[in-house]
Order: sequence, then structure tokens, then C-alpha cells
Amino acid sequence: MQSLKSNLATTLRRLPLFNDLSGAELAFIAERVVRRHYAAGTIVFLEGDACRELLIVEEGSVKILKTAPNGRQQLIGIERAGNALAEVPVFDQGRYQATAEAVSDTTLLHLDADTSGRYVCGIRKWR
Repeated sequence: MQSLKSNLATTLRRLPLFNDLSGAELAFIAERVVRRHYAAGTIVFLEGDACRELLIVEEGSVKILKTAPNGRQQLIGIERAGNALAEVPVFDQGRYQATAEAVSDTTLLHLDADTSGRYVCGIRKWR
């Protein structure tokens, strides 16, 4: 189990959001991560939904799509392992600006917005 937490901390460390955190702080956050698996073609979140968690691609890839009023979809980008999804709305308690769909079988790390926001923004009140 310790190795799993260590691997999660290593994955988190790759993100610029977590670069300045100590090993103990990363371990604390890693304990709160929930790992979820998505089959290819599964919608992860929809444009306009409330953003309640930071999502980090651990394995696989996720395409980000923007939908026009006429229903046409435009590919904004593809996020791969080590990238985060929806960093801005997670911190401003906003809504997703696009839809995310798993391109392949994908594993995402879910971190509650309250947890990620407090630590990254330097509030660190959990102790």
C-alpha cells in the first residue's frame, strides 16, 4: 500500500501545481486521491457541469471537446498521462468550459476541489 501512495505522490509531483509541496504534503494529498477507470468513449464530464474535483490523467488519454450552438464539436486538445484536466474551474469553483471524453481505456486520479485548492493555494489548514 505504501508503494501505491508513493507512486501517486510521484505522479502528482509531475504537475506544476504541486512542485513546491514537500514530500509529506504530497503524501497527505495522495492519501485523498481516488483512482477511477474509464472505458474508451466514456464521457468524463460535460461542458457546463459544475467542477468539483481536479482530474489527473494517470494512464490513457482524454480528448477535450467544445460544442457549438449548432451541435458541432471541435477538438480542443488531447490530454495524456501526467496532465491535469480543468485546473482553472477547480480553483474558482466554476463550470467545465468543455466536454472531456476518454479516447482509450483511461485511469484518472480524482482529487476533491476543496482538498487540491487549499493545498495548492497555500492555505494548508488540514492539520
